[in-house]
Amino acid sequence: MALSRFDCLELESKPVQQWVPVLRCPVAGAGYVPGIVSHIQSVGAEFELYLVREPWNPYDAQAIVVLNREGQKLGYIPRYCNQDLALKMDQGEPVQAVCLALDDTRAEWPEIHLEVSVYQLLAQKCRSDAILKANRQ
Repeated sequence: MALSRFDCLELESKPVQQWVPVLRCPVAGAGYVPGIVSHIQSVGAEFELYLVREPWNPYDAQAIVVLNREGQKLGYIPRYCNQDLALKMDQGEPVQAVCLALDDTRAEWPEIHLEVSVYQLLAQKCRSDAILKANRQ
């Protein structure tokens, strides 16, 4: 039986959700953090970092603090790229951050690079194979 153009496509019942990387950036202001050298001793590549909104920050209402596993401050998501992420966090979207690399870990101004991902609902997949086969018959 051939399908007409008015037939509906059947969608899979379960939506697809996964962590989607949305940002790669350095941590800003690490050199201003007292005790930063000791704070990064517990951080390595692929280590999970924590992000916390700081809307009361007098310098940036979109501020997002980056913390290590012990809850010690490492710095901030840079102002030039924090607006969209702050909005997602304010709306309750789950976010995660992972350390990609550390440079100059013994220096007073270390470089910490991270990747931020959000948990997103992806488009539902259509069962088009069966429909295409039916149309070809």
